[in-house]
This record gives sequence, C-alpha cells and structure tokens, in this order.
Amino acid sequence: MNRKEYQSLHKTLESARDDAIAAAEAEFDEALDALDRLWDVAGDGETKRGPGRPRKKATRSRRTTGQRKKTTRRSTKKTATRRGRGGRPGGTVISAMRSAISKQRGQFTVADVKTNMPNKMVKGTKPAVFSTTMKRLEDLGELKVIKRGKGRRATTYKKGS
Repeated sequence: MNRKEYQSLHKTLESARDDAIAAAEAEFDEALDALDRLWDVAGDGETKRGPGRPRKKATRSRRTTGQRKKTTRRSTKKTATRRGRGGRPGGTVISAMRSAISKQRGQFTVADVKTNMPNKMVKGTKPAVFSTTMKRLEDLGELKVIKRGKGRRATTYKKGS
C-alpha cells in the first residue's frame, strides 16, 4: 500500500463515519422533537430549555486535516420548528420519504423513492441519509426487503403489510 492508496482509504472511512454521524444526529433530533411535542402537550407553563438556550448540534474536530472545530446552533424561533429539522421547508426527510413510498407500486429502490420526493428535500441531502432512512423504515416494519443490495447494487423493497 502506498501513501496515495492510504489517503484514499482514509478519506473513504471518514466519509462513512460522517454519514453514520449524520444519520445518528437525525435520529436524535427526531427523538428530541418528539419529546418536545410531548412536553408542549403536557404544558405546565415552563419553557423546555429555558430562555435563550437553543439545542446545540453535535460536532467533531477534524484532527486529520487540521481544520478548526465548527459549531452550529439551532434556531429557537417558531418558524424553524414548523419547517422541520434544519429549517428544511416541508418537514423531515422521513416524512417526505413516507409520502413518496405511498406513491410507489410493486418493488422499488431508494432511487425510485427519491424521484417521487420534492426537489427541495433531495437537494443538499447526503445520499446515505436516504438509504439509512429506508433501513429505519424497514426496521419499523413499513418496508420489506425483496433483495438486499451489495456494492453498487441497490436494495429492492416493497411496502410492508
């Protein structure tokens, strides 16, 4: 193995880690939003996080490239919560995917579902988010696997019953 191959493999592993972190953050944000909705329903007059304490997004340092650690803050304005995770108009990726899956007939892949989703949801979203969401829907019993994908071949799904 030479240095160029090592750097290529290292970059691939970092990319896979970033995708896994993004999927875990999305799942965490969904769970936290569900908890916030429950709190709002129970509502006893207190605020969830107190004044001026928005939820912080998890970050990581980039030791290999020497870049500085980036931090982002989530808006506490009502418009951000109405628009969905990350201020994306139309809500979360999972709700858009559920809507697109309801339009599917027979067998389908992630690419088929993405074609039925609004462009504003697909644009700027990492491809791994879609496959991870499909896997989550499979785990929830909303989808069944017809043929498991391998390498570049996509997994084929059908609606769960």
